[in-house]
Amino acid sequence: MGSSSEDPSVVSVRPGFAIVRIDDYREGDDSRFTVTRVLDDQALAQTEVERLNRVNAGKGCRYVWQYTRVADDGVSS
Repeated sequence: MGSSSEDPSVVSVRPGFAIVRIDDYREGDDSRFTVTRVLDDQALAQTEVERLNRVNAGKGCRYVWQYTRVADDGVSS
């Protein structure tokens, strides 16, 4: 048997940290949540979320970060 690096059906993933905007004024989850960026560094994601929440205070939205995985081909998994 070949190694997983030789098998095209096996996708390597790495950690990612999605920055998510939540629009409080919208109804229904389909339109309330937007992934704005995916970063490789958790501390950077936390800092960016804090900055975005300061800049957008009072605009009916808030930002959070969420752990995710990013495939090496750039497609999230």
